[in-house]
Amino acid sequence: MYIEPLNGIKPLEAFRALRGLPYPFILSGGMNPAMKRYTYISAAPFLHISTKGGQTVSTLSSQNILYKDPFQAISDVMEEFKAKPERFFPFQGGIVGYLSYDLKSFVEDIPYRASDIDIPDCFFGMYDPIFVYDHIGKIGYIVSTGIKNDTMDKIEFRNILSRQSLNKKLYDIEIPKTTSFTSNMTKAEYIEIIRKVHEYIAAGDIYQANISQRLSMECNGDPFSIYQKLLSRSPAQFSAFMDLGSFQVICNSPERFLGINDGYIETSPIKGTRPRSIVEEKDLHLIDGLRSDQKELAEHIMIVDLERNDLGRICDIGTISVKKLMSIETLPNLHHMVSTVRGRLKDGIKPTDCIKACFPGGSVTGAPKIRAMEIIDELEPTPRGIYTGALGYIDLSGNMDLAITIRTAILKDRRLFLHVGGGIVSDSKVESEYDETLLKADSFLRTLITDGIYYDNSL
Repeated sequence: MYIEPLNGIKPLEAFRALRGLPYPFILSGGMNPAMKRYTYISAAPFLHISTKGGQTVSTLSSQNILYKDPFQAISDVMEEFKAKPERFFPFQGGIVGYLSYDLKSFVEDIPYRASDIDIPDCFFGMYDPIFVYDHIGKIGYIVSTGIKNDTMDKIEFRNILSRQSLNKKLYDIEIPKTTSFTSNMTKAEYIEIIRKVHEYIAAGDIYQANISQRLSMECNGDPFSIYQKLLSRSPAQFSAFMDLGSFQVICNSPERFLGINDGYIETSPIKGTRPRSIVEEKDLHLIDGLRSDQKELAEHIMIVDLERNDLGRICDIGTISVKKLMSIETLPNLHHMVSTVRGRLKDGIKPTDCIKACFPGGSVTGAPKIRAMEIIDELEPTPRGIYTGALGYIDLSGNMDLAITIRTAILKDRRLFLHVGGGIVSDSKVESEYDETLLKADSFLRTLITDGIYYDNSL
């Protein structure tokens, strides 16, 4: 294990220094240490796993291995490089990437829907060394587990960080701007879908379903500047930027999908959202309204029960508990209702076993989960792609932290795509549900839209 302190280099500077290398990433909790203490940055993975068209390729140097199942590919790679290095930071190297929602077809017997955006359904890279920044100590570290001899040399890594971060041109921020956005459905069409969900609920098929629309807009300029602007405006607990060559991923998710730490697993579903107010008295009133809303409370409890059931497949009997129930978490522009469910993993359970037991997250599908996913596929006009999948890391010891990819955008061919949605139950009010989707897009829209928001619903 190699750890070297590196003073004077902050996370955004480190990423700018490394972004000329293949597949750079930054995983960050923002600049607020109370949200998350560490930020992780690296580039040039010595191995990557990618799924496209139902086929998964694991690439190591010049060797390609084909898989039918992306979860098996991830499991095999993690088994090959399994190690138990002394732990100084939550993440010290391993795989970083994302899983698209449409990989549900590898977990349940549901037909596969290929995304109309030409990107992989899964991408993970194996990174070593990495740069870890401690926001409390205000210092960065180069960290290397030395798992592979042909990885980037840590001295080369340090030189790139030290040399390039001094280049002041890299500090320029070019914010992409646009004047309008479109959706894959009109407001009337979204409302009609909600009515159909209500019919399914009345017929007893489901109790709730999460329904989304996809916004898109032209986006020129530097995509990384969007991430920087989001981070300065409203950083969420799980913020990330990945540049994967032909496309970029910007994640500003407030929701943990799964976290594994030393044999214990947690999930923290969000159900219930309210806007913020700059007037303190009104802001407190909005929180009280969320806490007392019977529709929100019923929806939330359903999802907590679903998550307890999912964790029950992989945890020891009697160890599952609700660590936090219906807590209010506040972001710069939103209040969320959040619970945390925790359990002790059974012996021999791997991170991919945990993902498959719980994927996709219940808070972004509905209940019962399988039937809700079938209805989502029937009613939503376009596949979800990365939206409501997962993004984060798995380390060499089997510890893991994955966010649900909500408030997550894809940039491809100078266009930004952003899904937003909400949970529909029997007493959902159609106008309010539609407005809530746009509320969840607020941070992105305020970052990108010039001269206010103009919504073109002609599509």
